[in-house]
Amino acid sequence: MNVHNGGQFNPIPGDFSEYIMKFCVNAGVDLVVGHHPHVVQKADFINHVLCAFSLGNYSISPSTPYMLFEDLPHYSVALHLYLNASNDISVMYSFSILKIIEDRKGSLTVYDTYDIFQKLGGSDRDQLLKDIKKIYHRFTQKDINNFNVQKEYSLCEE
Repeated sequence: MNVHNGGQFNPIPGDFSEYIMKFCVNAGVDLVVGHHPHVVQKADFINHVLCAFSLGNYSISPSTPYMLFEDLPHYSVALHLYLNASNDISVMYSFSILKIIEDRKGSLTVYDTYDIFQKLGGSDRDQLLKDIKKIYHRFTQKDINNFNVQKEYSLCEE
């Protein structure tokens, strides 16, 4: 189920978003993916059903005048769903962290942060690492100990 809910640029889901996710799970859906806030929000398992409240934004211009950078709207998450080929049942979830980069002509390109991280050095690399950690923590709600930038991160029920 894909749901359009949540307040724009809010990094934390509101009560109504929580209600909608629980409603969908109670209605029997196998997966709920939300969008609308333009920023990454948490992913959570509700009664063993993955609920990704917001994957972020794949096409927002970082130079737009109403951008609120502190909540990192130029980052998003690609959710990976692995299915059992014989019965289409989910066997694994994972995700990648993406970043929108705008060139001098205003064209937007979405990049995997792993690829960007490999090419950067110095303070740019340090800032990217800080941002990746913030997105990872916000999406997984997990503490960041011994964090390594990866192409794909596991997402599993605790």
